[in-house]
Amino acid sequence: ELEQQVATGLYTPSGAAGSVVRTASTEQKTGVGASPLLAKGNTAEDLLAGQNTSQNPTSDDTSKMLMLLLLFSVSLNFYLAWLARTFYGRYADLADELRETFTSAM
Repeated sequence: ELEQQVATGLYTPSGAAGSVVRTASTEQKTGVGASPLLAKGNTAEDLLAGQNTSQNPTSDDTSKMLMLLLLFSVSLNFYLAWLARTFYGRYADLADELRETFTSAM
Protein backbone atom coordinates (compact mmCIF):
# COMPACT_ATOMS: atom_id res chain seq x y z
CA GLU A 1 0.00 0.00 0.00
CA LEU A 2 2.84 2.41 0.87
CA GLU A 3 4.56 1.70 -2.43
CA GLN A 4 1.33 2.41 -4.29
CA GLN A 5 0.91 5.73 -2.44
CA VAL A 6 4.48 6.70 -3.29
CA ALA A 7 4.03 5.71 -6.94
CA THR A 8 0.86 7.80 -7.28
CA GLY A 9 2.29 10.80 -5.43
CA LEU A 10 -0.14 10.62 -2.52
CA TYR A 11 2.44 9.63 0.10
CA THR A 12 3.45 12.23 2.67
CA PRO A 13 5.70 11.43 5.62
CA SER A 14 3.87 11.31 8.94
CA GLY A 15 4.43 14.41 11.03
CA ALA A 16 5.64 16.47 8.06
CA ALA A 17 4.74 20.10 8.63
CA GLY A 18 2.91 21.70 5.74
CA SER A 19 2.78 18.52 3.69
CA VAL A 20 0.55 18.64 0.64
CA VAL A 21 -1.31 15.69 -0.80
CA ARG A 22 -0.89 15.74 -4.57
CA THR A 23 -3.37 14.12 -6.86
CA ALA A 24 -3.53 13.87 -10.62
CA SER A 25 -6.18 16.58 -10.76
CA THR A 26 -4.06 19.06 -8.78
CA GLU A 27 -1.08 18.32 -11.02
CA GLN A 28 -3.18 19.08 -14.09
CA LYS A 29 -4.51 22.32 -12.57
CA THR A 30 -1.16 23.62 -11.38
CA GLY A 31 0.96 22.19 -14.18
CA VAL A 32 3.33 20.63 -11.64
CA GLY A 33 4.67 17.24 -12.66
CA ALA A 34 5.69 14.31 -10.57
CA SER A 35 8.59 14.66 -8.19
CA PRO A 36 11.99 13.32 -9.34
CA LEU A 37 11.94 11.10 -6.26
CA LEU A 38 8.96 9.30 -7.71
CA ALA A 39 10.83 8.26 -10.85
CA LYS A 40 10.68 4.66 -11.94
CA GLY A 41 13.19 2.50 -10.14
CA ASN A 42 12.59 3.96 -6.69
CA THR A 43 10.77 1.80 -4.19
CA ALA A 44 9.04 3.02 -1.07
CA GLU A 45 11.80 1.53 1.07
CA ASP A 46 14.47 3.37 -0.93
CA LEU A 47 12.61 6.65 -0.53
CA LEU A 48 12.19 6.14 3.19
CA ALA A 49 15.89 5.31 3.50
CA GLY A 50 16.77 8.44 1.51
CA GLN A 51 18.23 6.58 -1.46
CA ASN A 52 17.46 7.54 -5.02
CA THR A 53 18.15 4.52 -7.22
CA SER A 54 17.03 5.97 -10.55
CA GLN A 55 19.61 7.44 -12.87
CA ASN A 56 19.40 11.21 -13.28
CA PRO A 57 20.89 12.16 -16.66
CA THR A 58 20.38 15.87 -16.07
CA SER A 59 22.89 15.97 -13.20
CA ASP A 60 25.70 14.99 -15.58
CA ASP A 61 24.56 17.60 -18.11
CA THR A 62 24.33 20.18 -15.35
CA SER A 63 27.84 19.48 -14.10
CA LYS A 64 29.21 19.74 -17.65
CA MET A 65 27.42 23.05 -18.13
CA LEU A 66 28.74 24.38 -14.82
CA MET A 67 32.29 23.37 -15.75
CA LEU A 68 31.90 25.12 -19.10
CA LEU A 69 30.62 28.26 -17.37
CA LEU A 70 33.52 28.12 -14.92
CA LEU A 71 36.03 27.82 -17.76
CA PHE A 72 34.37 30.72 -19.59
CA SER A 73 34.41 32.86 -16.45
CA VAL A 74 38.10 32.22 -15.73
CA SER A 75 39.00 32.85 -19.39
CA LEU A 76 37.07 36.10 -19.42
CA ASN A 77 38.82 37.24 -16.24
CA PHE A 78 42.24 36.54 -17.79
CA TYR A 79 41.25 38.46 -20.93
CA LEU A 80 40.01 41.45 -18.94
CA ALA A 81 43.20 41.45 -16.85
CA TRP A 82 45.31 41.41 -20.02
CA LEU A 83 43.20 44.21 -21.51
CA ALA A 84 43.54 46.36 -18.37
CA ARG A 85 47.29 45.75 -18.27
CA THR A 86 47.76 46.89 -21.87
CA PHE A 87 45.54 49.95 -21.28
CA TYR A 88 47.47 51.06 -18.20
CA GLY A 89 50.77 50.28 -19.96
CA ARG A 90 49.84 52.63 -22.80
CA TYR A 91 48.69 55.23 -20.28
CA ALA A 92 52.03 55.03 -18.47
CA ASP A 93 53.94 55.40 -21.75
CA LEU A 94 51.85 58.44 -22.71
CA ALA A 95 52.37 60.00 -19.29
CA ASP A 96 56.17 59.51 -19.58
CA GLU A 97 56.17 61.01 -23.05
CA LEU A 98 54.19 64.06 -21.93
CA ARG A 99 56.44 64.50 -18.89
CA GLU A 100 59.53 64.48 -21.15
CA THR A 101 57.89 66.97 -23.53
CA PHE A 102 57.07 69.51 -20.82
CA THR A 103 60.31 69.15 -18.88
CA SER A 104 62.47 69.58 -22.00
CA ALA A 105 60.53 72.70 -23.07
CA MET A 106 61.29 74.52 -19.82
